Amino acid sequence: MAYAALGDSYASGIDAGIQLHPTCWRFSDSYPMQLIRTGLLGRNHAFQFLACSGSVMGLVGGSSSRRKSISAQIKSLKTADLVTLSIGGNDARFFDVLNACVYRFYGTKSGNCNERLQESVKIISDERFEMAYNWVLDEIMAKSGDAPHFRIMALGYSPFFDEALTEDCNNQSFGFWSMSKPKLTVQLRRQLNDISAHLNNRIAGIIKDRADEKVIWVNWAPKFKEHLFCQPGKPASDGDSTWFYDADFRSSNSTSNEIDIETCMQQTLDTGDWGERAACGIAVVQQDYPHMMAQGSGTTLTINRYPNQPGLARVFHPKPHAYAVIANEIRNHWPFISLETDMLEDSQAP
Repeated sequence: MAYAALGDSYASGIDAGIQLHPTCWRFSDSYPMQLIRTGLLGRNHAFQFLACSGSVMGLVGGSSSRRKSISAQIKSLKTADLVTLSIGGNDARFFDVLNACVYRFYGTKSGNCNERLQESVKIISDERFEMAYNWVLDEIMAKSGDAPHFRIMALGYSPFFDEALTEDCNNQSFGFWSMSKPKLTVQLRRQLNDISAHLNNRIAGIIKDRADEKVIWVNWAPKFKEHLFCQPGKPASDGDSTWFYDADFRSSNSTSNEIDIETCMQQTLDTGDWGERAACGIAVVQQDYPHMMAQGSGTTLTINRYPNQPGLARVFHPKPHAYAVIANEIRNHWPFISLETDMLEDSQAP
């Protein structure tokens, strides 16, 4: 059985386990790697791990088209029986939303939260989003669609905050800088959850409209329901019980001198890498306000050499045990599970 994993950082698995690729942030406990360990593919499987952090579909006429396009992954794709796909979050400018509304890495240059939210909704709703997503599916199908049991497992994303939306988190903040700490109000949490839900509904609707049994929608979000930020009566981020990473990167070591302030904003926009973009923003603020302190750092901030910073790139991404849940959800949606089990048993027979 041949399997290929395509997509963005949700597929590459930033900071989940051991790093396998230095620029695409592929990790050993990503959901593609954990899917292999479920035994779904059998012993004699082939695997292409093509997913890359920062990847986009590249909307026609959109600014994201100059960043990493998934077309490069599709070009490298060999004939497969199974392709998993996570794409769309960068096109919807998730990082811009989180930067403006939650972290404020760029300080006063982070943008207006409401404007970023509106832009994201507009992009997702635009017919160009549907055209781009269908193009990606069509291109993958052109590579392997004739295989008898070929399937594309299309994955979405998840709300980030507990759906109860209690007031427990109203005075808490994930803001990076001590002087700029947006509160996690009920309204903000609802707006951020709505963006994720809108994106999932959009992708699910595109797949439904195709009416193609070879493209299967895998909605793993319900499995995360009890493990989101701001659970009632608990801290905003509650250790292993919370299945998304917050910012475990506020430290006072190393240096930011490796970042070229004059060029990093455009360069990191081109790559789309969340870690590079966050590191650039931090460096820009440090240049403008050299005595600015990060929230909870207790000292003037310096940051590790960029761009090799999974701690920056992994914010609002699943943790390793959460990726295991996603991998099992993919396995549960594989329509030939009984056939694969029989084949595996036959291969192990004396």
